[in-house]
Amino acid sequence: MIRLAKSLGETNYITQSVGTEAVDKKHHHIFSQNNKLSYLCFIKYCIEIAQKIKTAEILLADNRKAILPAMIIKNIIGAKILIADSRELYLLQDRKNLSGIIGCVIEKIFNKRFNVIICANEQRAKFMQTYYKLKEKPFVFKNIRKLNYYNENEERDYKDKYREILVSELIKNDE
Repeated sequence: MIRLAKSLGETNYITQSVGTEAVDKKHHHIFSQNNKLSYLCFIKYCIEIAQKIKTAEILLADNRKAILPAMIIKNIIGAKILIADSRELYLLQDRKNLSGIIGCVIEKIFNKRFNVIICANEQRAKFMQTYYKLKEKPFVFKNIRKLNYYNENEERDYKDKYREILVSELIKNDE
């Protein structure tokens, strides 16, 4: 996803990861705190980074924990396109702990506000459109991993396909 975003232009990304080093110190911002208040601190960290960045056209929430910070950041930097990566799908009825339930509720509330939602396969796209009451069906973007059977043409096809989608969203938002 990051390679695709970088192919479209300057890309800043914020990740919540303990023990990870930034690949690109200027654009990769890592929050590495891990305690009971870490999610609230992560949101605060995202706000601080957004205030430093000041502007962006595209904002990608790479998982459901990033949805709430993305909504807050959007209001700070005025991003035109919000993308939610929902390739992992969690349903409220399957959650047993409070944080999982809250995450599902946040996802259900805010997914409608994203311009583009990405999911793992066609069946899930159809299900998510109904479940979240989305106007448009989510885009299917399979996980691409560089394994023995890695196919560079497939990655190029994805980049071309999703670049078109994002450019059309930018144009739509400018009108």
